[in-house]
Amino acid sequence: MSKIYQWIKGDDAGKVVKWTGDIVTDESLGMNFLIFEDGTRANETLIGDFFMEIENEEDLILIPEPKGLPPENNPPMQRVFAQPASATSNVVIEKTESPMHRLLSESKKKKTTVNVAILADMPPVELMKILADSYDDGEKQVLEYIESTIDIKDIKAQISKQIWLSAFEQKIVTAPAKKTRNKTIINETA
Repeated sequence: MSKIYQWIKGDDAGKVVKWTGDIVTDESLGMNFLIFEDGTRANETLIGDFFMEIENEEDLILIPEPKGLPPENNPPMQRVFAQPASATSNVVIEKTESPMHRLLSESKKKKTTVNVAILADMPPVELMKILADSYDDGEKQVLEYIESTIDIKDIKAQISKQIWLSAFEQKIVTAPAKKTRNKTIINETA
């Protein structure tokens, strides 16, 4: 008795596995696990939820490959399960978060004022003034143009960098200079 299953959720979503009928019972957990040919296993109570039996190839569910996987040198990601969006929804959203992001997001926040200066490419000020004055809706059109050229990712990066610099800016405290008597020593060699 050989069956084909496809994972529809979890880390192996989209993966197709073959089951030849092997079942292992974990008495300490009180669960039965299907053992697949590739050596992986799955709790049988997850059939229909995390994986499903495939009768024929038309039943395969195509799941796009995840994009933007973290590079191998990044710290491991931790899975965070969010609550369902509404009371009637049974969908649980899964997102991954780095351990560093989790620590930062759970830390106590303090409101801090940070002065921010944005570096932006902009047309000459004189040209913008002339265009704004020359047309009925000139100012509006100039503002719309400027807005359309702003790269939000770049602005966010600039702001985060300035917050970082502001937080770690070293204030050099100078101690009052000690009054010392200058002595001049003259070495004469004859």
